[in-house]
Amino acid sequence: MRAARCCCHGHHPSVPTKDHLTRALREFRQRAPHIPLIIDAGIRLPSHACKVMWWGFDGVLLNTAISRAIDPLLMARAFSASVQAGREAYLAGPMALTASGVNSTPELSRLSMADFCESTDIGSVPRAQSAADRLL
Repeated sequence: MRAARCCCHGHHPSVPTKDHLTRALREFRQRAPHIPLIIDAGIRLPSHACKVMWWGFDGVLLNTAISRAIDPLLMARAFSASVQAGREAYLAGPMALTASGVNSTPELSRLSMADFCESTDIGSVPRAQSAADRLL
């Protein structure tokens, strides 16, 4: 099976914008839904790989970003985790956009932290001294 490759050479030193790739990706998917889409250039960081996988690519072909890293083995692991996370995010689907913020946690009561600490044993646990406290 052949794979379609998306190269980002030239004046794009990094990952192209989502709008540009989303249109191209949609068009490729409509024309040949059975062909895997692989991006093979312009990926410098694991976050770039995660992003393109989240956009809907099927894979990332890497060499330079790993081979020129200070610790290539660690960078390869980071890319592997990022590609997996991006793919899972794509498959899971993002939440729908809303015009305004929506409370995602129901309000059970308006207890303050002080009220909470007084009603539990947490209030009796000594607080760890921060670096700022030590300076005083």
